[in-house]
Amino acid sequence: KFIQICRKHGVLEKNTRKNVITFLHDLGLVLHFEDLNLSEYYVLDPYWITYGVYQILTSSYAGKNKGLVKMEQLDFIINEEEDKQEIYKPVNYKRIQYTANQRRFLADILNQFKLSFYLRDHSQFIIPDLLDTVEPLKLTESIRNSIDSIKFVYQYTYLPKSTMPFFMVETKEIISKMWRTGCVLEYSGCSALISVYQNRISIIISGQHKKKREFIAVVRHLIDNINQKLRD
Repeated sequence: KFIQICRKHGVLEKNTRKNVITFLHDLGLVLHFEDLNLSEYYVLDPYWITYGVYQILTSSYAGKNKGLVKMEQLDFIINEEEDKQEIYKPVNYKRIQYTANQRRFLADILNQFKLSFYLRDHSQFIIPDLLDTVEPLKLTESIRNSIDSIKFVYQYTYLPKSTMPFFMVETKEIISKMWRTGCVLEYSGCSALISVYQNRISIIISGQHKKKREFIAVVRHLIDNINQKLRD
């Protein structure tokens, strides 16, 4: 449909059409994600994305599974599960049905915006904001009580809720355990406990002296980058 509209208005060259869709995306009038596998999707109605994404992020089914979603479950979550119309009241509300490719596209968008991350084979993904709320104290206390640990605390006037999920997405390859307000990372013989409480992020790392110093530098670099992006 987008290409038909372009032809109607004399926008015939592919590069020109790309410039047009990028400009309209920047204005927020349409949505287009060039980096996604389904980059041929030109979303002329942003509600089409927001409705589908909202169905996933607010899914009771995904919540009961502690944020773990299998790709084959998306059909039920998006197309069949009761929606949140009473909570989410957009103008001109309408229910939408999504095909298999469209559901994959929505999952890719969640991944693109660091609201979720795929597991290795892409057959399932994790929504950090729906993880279990219970901290595994048996694991975390051993790190907290370690006599050879180093610590660092970020204190915020206001800590954005998305900071911890973003961090989990960035460190997904080395996470050994995660819950809604924290995670444990394992790297080069070191263990790192990253947790949030009120308006602070606490970092505790145990392990060999030199390696844990290197590890905390990496962790701080990642958090600094997230802080900068959220400020921008």
